[in-house]
Amino acid sequence: MATGNMVRLFPAVLVVFINLWWDVHYTGYFCSEEYYDEAFFKTIEKVVSWIDAYKSERGHLPDTLYVAGLAEVDWWRENTYSDTTSWCGTVFSYHHWDDSAYVLVSLDHRARFMSAPKLEGYIIRHDGSEEFDTVIRHH
Repeated sequence: MATGNMVRLFPAVLVVFINLWWDVHYTGYFCSEEYYDEAFFKTIEKVVSWIDAYKSERGHLPDTLYVAGLAEVDWWRENTYSDTTSWCGTVFSYHHWDDSAYVLVSLDHRARFMSAPKLEGYIIRHDGSEEFDTVIRHH
């Protein structure tokens, strides 16, 4: 009889366990700076490689991005995109000047990627402070 009661309680216990695990995992990882930074870096790597291929094929920077996994966000402003492949849906804007420089800026202004003729790199602002990490790669 005790075994029958435990078997009937198992789905409820499982649901409670999964909900607790999800709450801890969601708030502990999916809302962390590390996750947002990692998602931004992955999105930017994908976009930068697409931009580089576009520029080498056509000889100029694209005006809009047509990268797999990106959706244009109409509610914000022109050239604003959301990455549909990440949990946090990284949203950023893309701007370029002439055909020599462009910037990809996250809309929460935590991070940006810049590319110019002789350098490219990231600038990351840490939440709650005015500290910035800058990683620049010279060509």
